[in-house]
Parts: sequence; structure tokens; C-alpha cells
Amino acid sequence: MKELLQTNILNINFTEASKQVKNMEFSKLSDTLMELVYESDQDITIYTFVCHLLMEQESEPLHSLACDLLCHPYCHIEGAYKSALYHTRRALMLEPDNIGHKEMLLFLYQVPDLPNNLILKEEVKNIAIEILNKDPENDVVKDFMDIYKEDF
Repeated sequence: MKELLQTNILNINFTEASKQVKNMEFSKLSDTLMELVYESDQDITIYTFVCHLLMEQESEPLHSLACDLLCHPYCHIEGAYKSALYHTRRALMLEPDNIGHKEMLLFLYQVPDLPNNLILKEEVKNIAIEILNKDPENDVVKDFMDIYKEDF
């Protein structure tokens, strides 16, 4: 099945690929697509397939997967982190209390490739405070605050 899925995606036969993954558990879909990225020499078409799935049915998990693809195997592509920021913001709109997405915004704030105006200092301060209010022992925020202590 994985080989057929890879063939369908790489040949831009997204309709058939969508049928193949329709009833697949999301964690299996995510793992399979991540594997396919590496097995196909990081072919960007796999990310395009995720965008196709998002057009069929927008969801927080799919935006999260798109962000993961852009921040990991596709991070070397110009604009990948900007696109990851888009997916993170969309995921947060769909699931506003998701701490993982808020942590991702803190990570993206630190990415040198992103212009400073895309994530403002005031926004990350508020996000850090929101996370700490829900999880006072959050290590991601503590590490972030250590790096940017002059801003807090």
C-alpha cells in the first residue's frame, strides 16, 4: 500500500491517494508521509498532497503535519519556516488551547530566517505567559525565557 501511495502522490494523482488514506488513522498517515518524504529524496510533492488534503477538509492535525514537514525535512527550502508559521497559526485558530502549537510559535520566533515583524515580541510574551498559566513547569517556556530574559 505504501508503494502505491507513494506512486500516486509523486504522480500527482491526489484523488486516488486521498482514497487510500481516507480511513487511515492519523498517526499512521503522519508517519507514512514523513517516511515517504525521506524515501523520495524530500520531494515537495508530499507537502503539496497534505495541502490537497487540507483543501478537502481543513483540520488542526493536518496543519500540524504540514508544519512538521516544513520545519524538519523541508526546512532547507526558502520560505519553509514562513509557511510553517502560517500552518501553526491556522492550527491555533482551529484549536486555540493547544500548548504544542503555542510552543511552536516560540520556536519560530527564534528562527533567524523569519523577519522580525512576522511574530512580534509582545505576542511571544503573551504566549509564554498563557502557557505558564496552564503549565507552570513548562520547560520549553523556561528555556525560551532564559534565552530572552532581557525581554521579560
